[in-house]
Amino acid sequence: MYPTSATYKDKIKLLDRVFQVKLQIQHSAGDLDLTDADIVQGSLVYNEASQAGDDFTVGGVVASDLRVELVNKPAYAELEFVGATLTCQIGLLVDEDTWEWVPLGVFNVDEVGKTRSRVTIKAVDNLILFDKPYSLSELSYPATLAQIFTDLCNVCDVLPESVVFTNSTYVVATKPDSDLTCRDVLGYVAELSGTFARATRAGKIELAWYSASGLALTGANRFNFVPRDDVVQITGVMATIDETTYLAGTDAYAVDLTDNLLLQSDYETAIAAVYNAVKDTAFHAYSSEWQGNPAVQAGDIITQIDRDLNEYPTLVTHSTYKYRGKSKLEARGLPVTAKGFRGSTNKRIATIIRKVEAIVGDRLTSL
Repeated sequence: MYPTSATYKDKIKLLDRVFQVKLQIQHSAGDLDLTDADIVQGSLVYNEASQAGDDFTVGGVVASDLRVELVNKPAYAELEFVGATLTCQIGLLVDEDTWEWVPLGVFNVDEVGKTRSRVTIKAVDNLILFDKPYSLSELSYPATLAQIFTDLCNVCDVLPESVVFTNSTYVVATKPDSDLTCRDVLGYVAELSGTFARATRAGKIELAWYSASGLALTGANRFNFVPRDDVVQITGVMATIDETTYLAGTDAYAVDLTDNLLLQSDYETAIAAVYNAVKDTAFHAYSSEWQGNPAVQAGDIITQIDRDLNEYPTLVTHSTYKYRGKSKLEARGLPVTAKGFRGSTNKRIATIIRKVEAIVGDRLTSL
């Protein structure tokens, strides 16, 4: 959760909250400073996630995005919005004349649509800058995960936030030679560090895992709350290398690192370190529409309390914040039975692929 004052934490729970927004677009011709009067009411929406799909796992590299509609003006006709940098702050009135501001992030304008009355903007955070070929990296191998992470940020012209993390000193002997993007390799680093990658609200790139926020939500803060009874928890981390399976923990709900191209040696130690970093994270999956708080982030550990005062220890894997509107929180994770079935299917497919690749590789060598 983005750090806020105790007064903010009290005020944000009330029903009569007062907000304002500051939006700045840095384009090629200068800066455009916007406020509520420039924005179509109900159009500002911020989405973020710590994982791409429903499978609770490590290695997420999901970029957050912000969408907003501006009231069109003649002055915008010649402005080139695509490629501009957008920053957004949400202010909460915490005292009679005092506002506390929460930044949503630093975004790169990706899509723009114009009509006579509106300018529709979609902007994506700095993870989008990692969508470039990893061949641009000139890092010499062998290299540690920390060196690979720092180099990725340098190649993509983004500041790194994380410096020390699980397996940061793990040595990768050979540079992956596949047709990879920097985001692919960042995902491999995140997997081997037992984290997900995200852009901070200041635009830096960090490797993070779920952490306590102290937030407890009740019916006073929500419109609805739909929990699942089962508990989701990673029970193991595994990888199959040259027909040998290495496993830390159990395979009931296991993360499979078989396809991680940076996992090249010392398998048992690396896998055990990842397992120890994530094994204690347990939660109830749910979805909930609620009043919203711009300080809440995907990656927060929270508590949901139902009308019967039952407490659900859980977290946030997906968050949609709508400025002055109904927001949404989710914790997604496959049930153990579905995870086991899908995992076993994936293992069989991966095994078949490896065998086919070995046969084809041998034939090409002979030719």
